[in-house]
Amino acid sequence: MSQALRIPARGDGYALSAGLFLPEGPPKAAVLLAGAMAVPARFHAPLARYIAEESAAALTLDYRGIGGSRPEGSLRGFHATFHDWGERDLGGAVDWLADRFPGLPLLWSRWGRDPRYVYSYAEPRGGLGYTRYAGPLLGMSIMDTVRWLLAHRIS
Repeated sequence: MSQALRIPARGDGYALSAGLFLPEGPPKAAVLLAGAMAVPARFHAPLARYIAEESAAALTLDYRGIGGSRPEGSLRGFHATFHDWGERDLGGAVDWLADRFPGLPLLWSRWGRDPRYVYSYAEPRGGLGYTRYAGPLLGMSIMDTVRWLLAHRIS
C-alpha cells in the first residue's frame, strides 16, 4: 500500500512531496530512500514497493525544487541549495520517520558511496547516527539495505 504525503522540511517547514509504502503487517524497520540529487521520487517507487513486501515501511521524497516538491511556474529566483536538500529536506524526512515509527530501526538508503556528507547535514535530533527514539540510524547503500532486510526477515 502506498500513500502520497506532504511532509515538512526541518527548520523552515517547506512542504515536501513524499511517498510512504507500507507492508501488510506491522513494519520491522523504516527505510528512507534518499535518492540521487535531482532524481524524482517516482524513480524509487519499485524499490519502495519491494521494501514494503519485505515488511519494512519505505519513504521516498522529492527534494525542494524537484518533482512534486517543485513550485508552480519557473524556478528562476527559487532558492534551494545542497545544504537545504541535506539538512532541511533529508533531515525533515528522518524526523518524520522517527515520529511515525518510534522504536524501529531507521535505515538510510542512499545511492552515493560515502554517507558522511549527508550525515553531517541531516544529523538526527538525538545525535549523529541515532534518532531521538533511541533506534539506530543505519546509513547504507541500496544493496546493503536489501541485504539487511533479507537477513532480518520475519517470515
